[in-house]
Amino acid sequence: MAITLLITAIYVILIKIFFNAEKLLLWIEQRTKKEESQLTKATIDNTKMASLIGILVITVVLIITFINTNVEIGNYQK
Repeated sequence: MAITLLITAIYVILIKIFFNAEKLLLWIEQRTKKEESQLTKATIDNTKMASLIGILVITVVLIITFINTNVEIGNYQK
């Protein structure tokens, strides 16, 4: 159950990063540097792409795990 919660938390964080990449990067910049800096479109796109890849990898792993798991539903067993 703990693994399920961990995977779900990571999944939610990756989705949040995908939809709020610019806001997240600005927040990180403010925490690490004292001066104002401009984010490039490439930085935002790379962050979105990395989170999308993470979402896809986790989805594929969950689907493969679900398919390979023997689940008994009623009288049917795979």
